[in-house]
Amino acid sequence: MNFLNQIKMAWRFRKRVKIIPGVYLNFSTKGVSTTLGLRGLNVNLGSKGAYLNQGISGLGLYNRTKIGGQQPQNIEFDTQKEQSDNELNPVIDKLLRLTSDIEAHQIKSESIEEITSPGLDALRRMIVEAQQEKSEIWPLVQKALDQLEALKSRVRSFDKFLIRHVFSSLIQEINTNIFDKEEEVLELLEQFDLATIPLNINLGQLEPIYEKLNLEIEALARCEKFWDITASRKVAVGKKFGASLEVERRPVRIAIEDVDLLSCQRKPLHFENANGGDLYLFPGFILVKEDNVTRFGLIDLREVEFEYSTLNFHETDAIPSDGKLMGTTWAKVNKDGSPDLRFTNNYKIPVVQYGTLTFKSKSGMNERYLVSNSLQTQRFGIVLNEYIEILKKCNISRT
Repeated sequence: MNFLNQIKMAWRFRKRVKIIPGVYLNFSTKGVSTTLGLRGLNVNLGSKGAYLNQGISGLGLYNRTKIGGQQPQNIEFDTQKEQSDNELNPVIDKLLRLTSDIEAHQIKSESIEEITSPGLDALRRMIVEAQQEKSEIWPLVQKALDQLEALKSRVRSFDKFLIRHVFSSLIQEINTNIFDKEEEVLELLEQFDLATIPLNINLGQLEPIYEKLNLEIEALARCEKFWDITASRKVAVGKKFGASLEVERRPVRIAIEDVDLLSCQRKPLHFENANGGDLYLFPGFILVKEDNVTRFGLIDLREVEFEYSTLNFHETDAIPSDGKLMGTTWAKVNKDGSPDLRFTNNYKIPVVQYGTLTFKSKSGMNERYLVSNSLQTQRFGIVLNEYIEILKKCNISRT
C-alpha cells in the first residue's frame, strides 16, 4: 500500500470511512512533528506542542489552536563504574547480614499509562481507537469463518447421496451463499488490517545520520547474547573483591521487527523486557508496549536519557563468542584478590566485559540491558547519542 497517497482505515466495523489520509512524522532541521487528521482538520504534534488546525477549503478561512505542549528536557548521566560476580563468600555474607541489609534496586519503568510524552498523547489516543476497532471486528471475522465452514460442510454432506443431482438447485443456492460469505470474510479481514495506524516517516536532511544509526542497529541485533538487568545492589565492603555492584539479569531478545500497533516502512529495534513493557525504537520516539495491546506508552526520543557503558561480569555461564575476556578471579577470594585457601574446592571464574544500554525518561521509563559485544554496544551508543543530540539541537532552533 502506498502511504504517500490516500490511506483508508476501517472505522466502526459496519462501514469503511476515509477519515485520515495517513499519519506522517516529519523530520527537518527544525525538529520533529507529527500530523494526524483530515485535510482542513488535523492535529500537528511538534516541539512546540500539539496544535489543532482547522480550515475551510475555498473560503480562505483558517484557525490554529494550541491544545498541548512539551516540557524542556534535561539529561543526567550516571557514570558509575559497574562490576559484579556471582559467588559469595558464605562466612563473610553471614556476618554482613547481621549488621546490614542492602536492598536491591529494581530497574523497572513506571506505569505504562503514565510515561507518554505530552506531545504524543494524540497519537496514542488514535492508536487506542484503532485497537478498539480491531477488537470489534475480530469476533465478526471468527463468526463469519464459522458460518462459512458450516455452509461448506453442508455441501459436502450431499456427496454421500447417489442421487446428488436431485439437490442441484439447493446445492447451487448454498454455493451462492458460500461465495457471499467468502466476500464478507475478505471484507472484514481488510477492515481489520486497515485498523492499524500507518506511519510514513520522512527524515529529510536527517537521513544520512539515521542511515548511519541504522547500520549500527543492524550490527547490534547480530550480537550473540542479550540480558535485561532487572535489579542491582551495592556490594558491602569486604563482601566481594573487585565488585562494587551485584546485578540480576534475565536473557531476552533484541531484534529488528514490526509491532502490531503501527505500520511503518522502517522496522523498529525491539528490546524484549523481562519485567515490563517491551521497547520499540523508532526514528522519533520509543514505543513501550506490554502484552495487552491497550497498555502502551510513547516517549519522544528527545526526552530519553540514554547511556552506554561497559561492565566487567564474573561469568558462571557459557561465555558468548563475542564477549571480551578480561581475566579471571576466584570463586572464594580474599580482599586482596588472592584465592581463599580455606576452601579446598576453590576455582577460577572468568571475568568478561559486556556492554550496557540504559534508557530513562523523566516520565518514568527505566530500563537497562546487558549486551555480549561491548565494542558494538559502544558503537551503537555513540551514534544513538549523536542522533538524539541532533534532534535536540533541531528542537532548540525551532523555539
